[in-house]
Order: sequence, then C-alpha cells, then structure tokens
Amino acid sequence: RYCNMQTRAIAGLGASKLSKLSSYTLVAIAKHNLFNRFKFYGFLDKFEDFCLKWSDKYSKPFKSVYESTKITRSRPKISELDDSDLLMLKNIQKLDIELYRSARDNCIRS
Repeated sequence: RYCNMQTRAIAGLGASKLSKLSSYTLVAIAKHNLFNRFKFYGFLDKFEDFCLKWSDKYSKPFKSVYESTKITRSRPKISELDDSDLLMLKNIQKLDIELYRSARDNCIRS
C-alpha cells in the first residue's frame, strides 16, 4: 500500500490502474511527467535553494512558499536502522529510488 508512493503520485495514475502496470512502465510514466510536465522539482537536501528559486521565479516571498508543519519526530534515523531493515526498505521503495536517481542525474546535466 505504501510502496513507491512518489512514483505513483508523479505518474498521476490511480492506485487501481497502477497494479496493472509493470514497474518499468510506471517508472517511465513518472519520469516523463517529471521531466516534461513539472516546471520545477527539487530535493530535500537542497530544499531551501529550491524554495528560493521558486519564490524568485513567481515573485512570491520565501515564507509563503514553505512553512514546516508536518514533522515526524518518532521516525527513526537511517543510522538507527539495521541492515535487514534498510534492505527491506530499499526493496519496497525501489521504484522511488530509481526515479530519484534519474531526477538527480537530470538536475546535474541541466
């Protein structure tokens, strides 16, 4: 149910349709949408840079672009997970990881 949620969201397809698509097709749709339909996308580790660029492009003050309201304090840090948990998470989220790597590579080339 919670597998590859970013890929599913960016692909823009309902959950019932997703089960009928191969992993390859789902990632291909998500990549197409991300690279051709989104004006902006960014990464959490560069989130402030992304917000500044977005606010500059649309002449909106930075504060109105981002306000941290959803913080999960109980989520364990990666360093607190054992190897088997990390492997399980990587397996469950493999399409999201592939999409992230493609997006990161695309930003580096741009």
